[in-house]
Amino acid sequence: MARQRWALFIIIPFLLAGIGLTATTRAAPTAGEVAAVPQQAATATPPASLCVVGADKWVDPQSVLLGQSAGVTMVVTHTCPSVPLPIDMVIVVDESFSMTKGGGSSAMQPTLPPDPDPSAPPPTLTPGSGQLDPGGTGGEPPFCGGIQLRTAEPTWTATRPPSPRRTPAPHVPPTIVPTPIQEHAGGEDQIRVLKSWVRDFVTDPEIEADFASGRLRMGFVSFNRRVKQRQLLTTKSGDIVSSANRIRGEDITRIKEGLNEAARILDGTGARLEQGQAGRIKVVVLLSDFEYCRADVQKMAPDVFLITVGFGVQRKDLDKLYLLATDRKFAFERTQPRSVVDVIQANFVHAGRPVTIQEMTIRDELTADMLLDVDAVDPPTVTVAGQLIEWPFAAPANPVTTTYRVEPLSEGLLPVSVMAEVEWRDSLGGAGKAIFPDVDIQVVAQPPTPTNTPTLTLTPTATATATPTETPTPAARYLPMAYKQVAPEPTATVCVPELQTMDVALVIDTSTSMSEPTRAGGQAKMDAAIEAAQMLVELLKDADQATVVGFNATASLKIGLTNDHVAVRAALAGLRDDQASGTNIYAGLRTAYDELTGQRHVAGHTRSIVLVTDGRHNDPVYGVDDIRQLAAEIHDRGIDIVTVGLGSDLDEDLLRDVASEPGYYFRAPDASDLLDIYREIVRLIPCP
Repeated sequence: MARQRWALFIIIPFLLAGIGLTATTRAAPTAGEVAAVPQQAATATPPASLCVVGADKWVDPQSVLLGQSAGVTMVVTHTCPSVPLPIDMVIVVDESFSMTKGGGSSAMQPTLPPDPDPSAPPPTLTPGSGQLDPGGTGGEPPFCGGIQLRTAEPTWTATRPPSPRRTPAPHVPPTIVPTPIQEHAGGEDQIRVLKSWVRDFVTDPEIEADFASGRLRMGFVSFNRRVKQRQLLTTKSGDIVSSANRIRGEDITRIKEGLNEAARILDGTGARLEQGQAGRIKVVVLLSDFEYCRADVQKMAPDVFLITVGFGVQRKDLDKLYLLATDRKFAFERTQPRSVVDVIQANFVHAGRPVTIQEMTIRDELTADMLLDVDAVDPPTVTVAGQLIEWPFAAPANPVTTTYRVEPLSEGLLPVSVMAEVEWRDSLGGAGKAIFPDVDIQVVAQPPTPTNTPTLTLTPTATATATPTETPTPAARYLPMAYKQVAPEPTATVCVPELQTMDVALVIDTSTSMSEPTRAGGQAKMDAAIEAAQMLVELLKDADQATVVGFNATASLKIGLTNDHVAVRAALAGLRDDQASGTNIYAGLRTAYDELTGQRHVAGHTRSIVLVTDGRHNDPVYGVDDIRQLAAEIHDRGIDIVTVGLGSDLDEDLLRDVASEPGYYFRAPDASDLLDIYREIVRLIPCP
């Protein structure tokens, strides 16, 4: 009986495990069920395309005689945005002892244990490659070399004559274990300053907005001799602030480990690896006093941008700050968080991956009254099935133009097509469709062939001949020339903004008064001008070029004409650093004019100048009449000028005279008006 009970205790667990395994197996989906999931996803409706497509269509001539043909033109234009790339960022902070405040060197001297034999010789210290002074050697911290302690040679000291019966034991001095050199403390509590900096940085409104949208994820790493992974990538600013509050300040600086850990986070849990190398931006922000060993200096991977921010950096360590940064513009000796936010916004937040149209199909189904001339179809890579014409395009150009000719088969006002449309799919998988406008052809019958009126033969005896009855003559309206004279101009000659490519000069007043708000508590005029100009750049097409000119008492070309729109936005952000007294409108216009007529101008691009100022011209050399003369010269070259007066202290008569047309002068009483004005400017300037 006992054996049977033991057998039950052994068998029952196995039976239970088998039952659980069977249930699990039955609950699992079959192979067919698993395969059905991707099949369902494949048939799901694709998202709407982000590209805006314009479809235009016209016929020429609009009126024909029966038996004649007319040409049909279809034009497709498209504008696709750039999709902002997600940003994965890691803040790496130095919490070594040099970031703390102290009264002197904290280099720890070796301590000796009590010597049992006072007569023993003292230990000998042998210097290593470093020194004991806190400054280290050649700008290196002391721990980069350190010291080594050599064990003292053993000696024997006799305290009494040796006994024939006992041999005295030798006295061996203790082995001295070297105590590693530590960092010296700094002159200020940089840990406290650093914590405050991190808090202000992650709670900046623009950083918070990127957190909220999910575009920005941020991690946090601290390091001294060891590295501490404080926070994996997150979208919560509170997680980063909490991580910063836990740093203390101790031990030596081993920066290499901190950067390596940041790289692991950027390619680890929470990182958007599915986006691929080109589908996201990786950024590391390093906060340190840069007192570390030169042997630890290493560059990040080429696809990682490294921003360096100094806290209490000594002059001997400045080269390390600049050496580590990806670019000099990413290195800050000392700064407020807002400066780093501006760099991130200018270089990363506005950076995006252009959306392109990958495939496009144009279809036109003719009515039964239209006979297609197959040989006149262009491009000839077309499929014709009955009355349906279909052109496929892979990676289409902009614009796409198709043409064909038709011969109407009956009289009257006839529609050309039953249906005409364009479908496309973009690089993000989005799909779209646009409908072409309906076009008609007026078809009139051929005029009747006039019959010859019999000639009357006169005889000598004939009396006066009767007046012949007038034969009706076809009215002039039946002549084809008459219809051509009254036909409207083809739509193709109208300027279509989407088809125009332009060079635009953004000329911004950088006088000191631009730092003032236009109203109490309002946005600074300079910030509003830069923000609005950057919005204009975002609306430009890929091929459009822009240049940035800042002017105060003088003018400077911040960036020449380029279609690198990221660089243009960075140049606009840099205008804040150029503010000075004076308002020389002449110099600003002249600099823009020279650039728009220089070698970087692309032939065929329309040219425009957008000038923003908040004051009156006050240059002692060139007066307002010189400005008017220069503006007239610019207008004669076919370059439009749009002027924007910001604030109240303006020479409005001058700004109106400089503008190409009365509708090209705008007044912005408040900084918030600028965005609406710039939207209107974008609508005006593409067409001359």
